[in-house]
Amino acid sequence: MEKGEENVYPWNSVLGWSGAAEYWQQKRKVKKVSFRVRRIYYDQFVNGTKDEELRAWTSYWRQILLDKENPPKIAVVHTPKQPALRFQITRIFVVKDISEYLGRELSKQGKKDISTQRAIVTKMGERIK
Repeated sequence: MEKGEENVYPWNSVLGWSGAAEYWQQKRKVKKVSFRVRRIYYDQFVNGTKDEELRAWTSYWRQILLDKENPPKIAVVHTPKQPALRFQITRIFVVKDISEYLGRELSKQGKKDISTQRAIVTKMGERIK
């Protein structure tokens, strides 16, 4: 290794590269989930008035968000032409009736975005800088 270079993979003079598998297994433990949101909701995340994201009850989102063995710990919220925001996930849960949970009917656009009555809610905590 040259002076100033950083060893990206774990090296052990006794074990050699055998620690690499364990290193990558540890790196994979922190699972992230990416939410692409409309600009209006992105701005609410930025100013702190929105702290949750709702997703439709689909096999895709169930597989990602409701993984009991390795649930996501970090939410990455993004919208086109804006920097990504990262938040710690504090809770993920399912609501049977999204309108009842929100206390109102979904907007016309909301009904297009979330076409199911049941939904998955991801609560977010501290923003990660």
